[in-house]
Amino acid sequence: MPLPVSRSALDALGRRLRQGEVTDADWLLLHAVLDSYQRALDEVQATLAALGYASTSRVKSTGTLIDKLNRGTSFKSVQDVAGVRIVIDGGCSEQDEVVDAIVREFGASSRVVDRRANPTHGYRAVHVIVRRDELPVEIQVRTTPQDIWAQTIERLADRWGRGIRYGEPLVGADIEIVPGYTRGHLLETLDRATEVIARFEDMQRERSLDQVAFTELEESTNDLLAAISDLYGGIDDALG
Repeated sequence: MPLPVSRSALDALGRRLRQGEVTDADWLLLHAVLDSYQRALDEVQATLAALGYASTSRVKSTGTLIDKLNRGTSFKSVQDVAGVRIVIDGGCSEQDEVVDAIVREFGASSRVVDRRANPTHGYRAVHVIVRRDELPVEIQVRTTPQDIWAQTIERLADRWGRGIRYGEPLVGADIEIVPGYTRGHLLETLDRATEVIARFEDMQRERSLDQVAFTELEESTNDLLAAISDLYGGIDDALG
């Protein structure tokens, strides 16, 4: 189902949402727009399921959409109003294979955004933007380490402010989580973690080191992921 409004009317709605000048009619229109994205998302997810890929999905909430609009993005330019996530069991080579299969299925109009070589504030994944009924749907393809890191940052952003996802300074960086260890220290740890994960996945693909060195880095990476997983599971209780 295509959008119920023109692109220019969509941008006008986005401006009103950003400025907080929203009428009851605007809310009804927004819900109709998001329903269109949901239908496009459902079709994409069904296609992925037919290819054998399990996925999770979501249409942006009103709050996160307004947050993105407040960062200067026009409504019609938002590529991830509808998003699907695939987490693969494997490394970057397997990730590439999944991306290639998605592009073959959805055709030449698909656009690939590889955030592994050029991470966005530490975030690494491959995104494929596909279209259904002229609406963009973002498919995020992540390895398990990439997903654990990203989920942890998302949880922190929900509690400490979404600006950390965009590289903005953390308010309250000197607040201690435990004695001697601050919020700022934790973000620095996560910055280092994404670099370790990147190095490991590059080596995993290239097999560029001898087996002993590779095994040592693999063990270090697994220990790091276990620590991040524990952190992710305990954020609500421990971080305030």
